[in-house]
Amino acid sequence: MRVGAADTVWRKIALLLACLLPACGAPAPPEPVPCPGAAADLAPELAAVRVPPVPGSAEVSPAALRAWIELLAAPEMKGRHATSPQAQVVAALLAERLAALGLEAPFADGGYCQVFPLMGGHSRNVVAHLRAAAAGAGRAAVLVGAHYDGQGLHPAGFVYPSADDNASGVAALLEVARLAARRRAWPFDLVFVAFGAEEVGRIGARAWLREPSLPATRLRLMINFDMVGRPWPGAPAEAIGYRATGDPAAGDPAAGDPAAGTGPAAALREAAAAAGVTVRALSERFSEDDLVSDSSVFAAQVPTLYLSTGLHADYHQRTDTPGRVDVGQTARAVELTLSLLDALAREPDR
Repeated sequence: MRVGAADTVWRKIALLLACLLPACGAPAPPEPVPCPGAAADLAPELAAVRVPPVPGSAEVSPAALRAWIELLAAPEMKGRHATSPQAQVVAALLAERLAALGLEAPFADGGYCQVFPLMGGHSRNVVAHLRAAAAGAGRAAVLVGAHYDGQGLHPAGFVYPSADDNASGVAALLEVARLAARRRAWPFDLVFVAFGAEEVGRIGARAWLREPSLPATRLRLMINFDMVGRPWPGAPAEAIGYRATGDPAAGDPAAGDPAAGTGPAAALREAAAAAGVTVRALSERFSEDDLVSDSSVFAAQVPTLYLSTGLHADYHQRTDTPGRVDVGQTARAVELTLSLLDALAREPDR
């Protein structure tokens, strides 16, 4: 997650730095390291890192959520800055997990990684598809995303663990993917994307839209997890925040009839009631310009739901540690999303 006016300046700088291509008069970046693979070459100290075992439970696993948050925010991950070897290792680990879940690798090389240029090198989106149980060309799809990069290292040498921002979101994404692969219950395809380089200008989201793993016109909704691991200040503390776009309830009159209860926010409220989860609009806490995440890149083309428990004192601080993440909140975000997919399945396809 990115926030505030100063962030806008840094995003512009990051986008300029990311334009180190021949067309900009700079040499082409070096050849990217494949994904998965080469983790030991990238960061020898992480050679022994392994993904947590796949839970056998058909329910949301708090233990799995905790294990992924602790792995991604471990000191040896050095904050997972988008340009770091550790971020490349994380991409390899995420690809390994998605393959273990039996999800489809969408790229021509048989891999899960979409490589894009970044600051003279490369970063990666990790992408997997889950086909609907019922076949049919051109059917709708829902994209579930979360960025895996973090703040990295401070110049003074300490690590920003980036546990809530956004190890919590990645853990939620992986748990939705695991349970979706077990259920295969919905009449639309699912696209799972762990985005790279969100913290330096949402560059991974832009890269996916430039070269999507399926036509973006097929996307019925983009669901984005970004910081889903803290209690909501005040009552009810267990609320999950959201921001919707492409929705009459969110102020988009072109999206449909508000009285008909159509749009992403209406579907989310139905899903929340069914799952017993409380939802609150993020605009109740923040102005429209405060919160920026990967879903903002999609909003011009696709309806979006941005799920977050919002800002807190540890945001972009060295104190954003796994011990301060409320795994119960992350589990509620997973349950809410699964219920949302059920609600979407009951709606007429568009």
